[in-house]
Amino acid sequence: QTVLAHCRSIGHIPSSLRGQVYQILCAVDEASVAKSLYNNQTRSNPDDSFVSSGAVGFPPPSEGRQVENLPKTASSLPLTLSAFDDDNLSRLSVDDFDDDLSTTSSVTSFVSSSPLPVSPLKVTPPPLPNQRVIKADAERTRGDPKTIERLLTHYCIANDIKYKQGLNELLAPFLTLTYSPDCQDPELLAFGCFTSFTKKFLPTNVYADDGHTALQCCFRFFRILLLYHSPNICKLLDGHRLPPELYASGWFLTLFAQRLGMEALFSFWDLYLLYDEPVLHHFVCLRLLMRGESLISSASEATLPIILQQLSASVEEMNPVKLFKEARLLADATPRSFMSLLERACWGWGWGINE
Repeated sequence: QTVLAHCRSIGHIPSSLRGQVYQILCAVDEASVAKSLYNNQTRSNPDDSFVSSGAVGFPPPSEGRQVENLPKTASSLPLTLSAFDDDNLSRLSVDDFDDDLSTTSSVTSFVSSSPLPVSPLKVTPPPLPNQRVIKADAERTRGDPKTIERLLTHYCIANDIKYKQGLNELLAPFLTLTYSPDCQDPELLAFGCFTSFTKKFLPTNVYADDGHTALQCCFRFFRILLLYHSPNICKLLDGHRLPPELYASGWFLTLFAQRLGMEALFSFWDLYLLYDEPVLHHFVCLRLLMRGESLISSASEATLPIILQQLSASVEEMNPVKLFKEARLLADATPRSFMSLLERACWGWGWGINE
């Protein structure tokens, strides 16, 4: 029995273990995150004194720690539990898992026993052209504004993207998690989990595309799904000129982080990790909209935009386990040919959106 399978059986990840389980399922450790940051910084600024002088605090890869055989997928992490009830699971830590499984130690153990060098994230990065926007967003985000601004700046530099609003909402929750007890730099793990989670569960290139083509692609596929599964709602919204852009942007840009309190948000994000199926997000959003069919159908033209906003706010009151099960049924009822197009266009890598 694995942690992944057990958490699926109880429908959530115990809050006391959430940070450690996220770290495992995202296959993140301090050394690999620091090494990746160092490589990105040297690749983007090979002659920059900020990097070449060692100011980033992490030595070249040949001098740093090496990580043994990280697992490639969440399903390849068989961590045996000594008990199967939620209370016992909540008292476990990563150290309680079987020692004979090589994938267990690969997440938290390193070849070298020397202390981890100073994190590259501790260094103040050079300002970006829209640094004022990052600073303003950080100041109205849950958590420490200076930390959020610094990490967002590092993220944009590491991924060679221009900052867009919404990234701040996605980052903040990871800074509240408690990771493995022996971690030396929780910020590195938070940054690594944030990067891994958003890379997998956000639509492809939704923040990297300056022209918003990726987001428009998501909306186009969402409208087709709405037309297929709930033609009445689709025709009604089309008739009032209310495309998904006007009510669903936050759903696709922040995975509900903009609307939900922290615990409610994690109850949704837990299920994204446990289902391990990024494309399901389209159907979670679809089912959310379909649940409000009676309200939408009875609304006047003047009140319809308000009803759509209320649907977004009502996510916190919903049972996420039930919502995801209903979304899964919708996905199963969708033609496979369309599912393949949706996965490749919105959730795959290297497939041309314009194609």
